[in-house]
Amino acid sequence: MYDRIVVVTRRTRLDELVARFNTVGQARFYIEHAAGGAGNFAEYQEEHDVYERAVALVHRATDVGLPRHVIDRDLVPTYTFGERDVVVAVGQDGLVANVAKYSLERPLIGVNPDPERFDGILLPFLAENCAPAIAAAIEERANIKRVTLAEALLTDGVHYGFNARGDEFGSFDFVVLDVDDADAEANARVEIAEDVEFVESAACEFKHEMIHAE
Repeated sequence: MYDRIVVVTRRTRLDELVARFNTVGQARFYIEHAAGGAGNFAEYQEEHDVYERAVALVHRATDVGLPRHVIDRDLVPTYTFGERDVVVAVGQDGLVANVAKYSLERPLIGVNPDPERFDGILLPFLAENCAPAIAAAIEERANIKRVTLAEALLTDGVHYGFNARGDEFGSFDFVVLDVDDADAEANARVEIAEDVEFVESAACEFKHEMIHAE
């Protein structure tokens, strides 16, 4: 059984502007007067409110009597994940991919806070239904899909995987629930040298799977 939950959040666009201009009023003034007055503050506010509601639901779902750390995505590269952590990322696909580089083989649950705005290829759960997945992951009965995050293929056939710190690794554990197949073109393939290819795995590696209690 896992013994700690780490929830990773991100700042909304409104949060970023308030941090820049100090107050909501100043942020609103900037939005409504930027780009020739074409900015829509209500859109920023709605996006922010939806995200905050989703985070509140995730907080409720992770209130299971275990220690819980809530961190901003900016702290992830320097955060020390424990061996028995379950990680919950609340945000866009990019947040999940970024967290995966550092959480590695710990169970990672991607939560889509705003399905009307985000397709959520790596976000199989909504905030209102993530509680069973979190409970199953903690109790080690979740349906886990092990996914290779990245690999380097040499001409001699040797494969290597690396995270952002340069540590060698093979994969990360992703809790999945009926993830739609993605276009194979989503794979990113970048030539590093003549004899090395760096391949970032994309959502097409995920299969249709359902989380369930065994």
